[in-house]
Amino acid sequence: EGPDVTGFEERHSQLMGRQATEDETSRYVKAWQRDRLALFGSALREEWKRRHQELTADVGPAEHPEFPSYVTEWFGPTSPKNVQDLRSMSVEEIIDYLKAWRPSGDFFGPSPEGLGRELSTLVASEPDRFASEAERFREIDPTYVRALVSGFCNAVGKEHAFAWPPVLALSRWVAAQAREIPGRNSKGRGIDPDWGWTRKAIAELLAAGFGNIPGGLTFDLRETAWEVLSALTEDPDPTPDREVSDGHSTMDAPTLSINTTRGEAMHTVIKYALWVHRHLEKMTDGKQRLARGFAEMPEVRGILGYHLSPEDDPSKAIRSVYGQWFPWLVLLDRNWAAQSVPRVFPSDEASRQFRDAAWETYIRSCAPYNDAFDALRDEYTRTVEWITGEPSE
Repeated sequence: EGPDVTGFEERHSQLMGRQATEDETSRYVKAWQRDRLALFGSALREEWKRRHQELTADVGPAEHPEFPSYVTEWFGPTSPKNVQDLRSMSVEEIIDYLKAWRPSGDFFGPSPEGLGRELSTLVASEPDRFASEAERFREIDPTYVRALVSGFCNAVGKEHAFAWPPVLALSRWVAAQAREIPGRNSKGRGIDPDWGWTRKAIAELLAAGFGNIPGGLTFDLRETAWEVLSALTEDPDPTPDREVSDGHSTMDAPTLSINTTRGEAMHTVIKYALWVHRHLEKMTDGKQRLARGFAEMPEVRGILGYHLSPEDDPSKAIRSVYGQWFPWLVLLDRNWAAQSVPRVFPSDEASRQFRDAAWETYIRSCAPYNDAFDALRDEYTRTVEWITGEPSE
């Protein structure tokens, strides 16, 4: 039946000061349908799989199909040039245009955000043309760099191949930049406030590249990809201000984790580890190497251990990442996971907020796998005791 179109159009009018166009409403409906179908994954019947594929082709892939509460409404800022205009230009001409064009200042006029979306759509359809020139985008505004990165991410979702090394080189450069841009005023100008949004887009790109799909990252790029990713795990977002101390926030911990740079990067750390795991499986000595667990991935073990310390990372959103991925942590290194249970799910009352963030996310996100249950048997018992107020038998 679709979403509440009337509600969407009313919110659009309130926020934008004008009625939604037919295209904007259609895009919202398709994105809503795509996100709901994505929740069913491979369980969809063939006719619905085809419909989901058609919707994805129209509006792009769902960013986080595992989170039913993750919804993005598209209002469509306008652009001075459309995809066809940009396609007729060389990459050099596009870069020169992005550097030179300035918005008029009219609230409803073309904006850098709108131009960036057109650029992103073009990059998704012709990623290799832009990948070879990726490092030249250092010269332009972060808004457009983010659009470029998002275009590559969408291209991966469509299984379009491109050269990863120059894209990783640009990503490494972005990750090395100071997050804040002195003197930048983004309010009402349709531009990114700093490099933070581009960093998050890079984490999403790496996550896509670590997927088991054609056109993903090749294993020879492991060291370079990790260098970029590890820098993103140091991003200050989420800040303490985004996690209200009394627990009242506009987002719960797992939702905040996918809407912040460090949170997205921590999710991607697990996806990186699973990517390494898949490649090790294919090696002649793969069985022996996998038995070593995180000894084969000391970089992952170091990051996971660091962010489990409340002194180093006091974020409930980050702690929820461990809960969501706990069964996969067991898969990657059973001993590490078992030994880390007291840190992931601390039992002392002073750490209750961290335990709740991880445990509630685990319960909501994960099926009760046998191996994970074996490691968490005492946690299930403790939870029952807290709920009932009586010792479990």
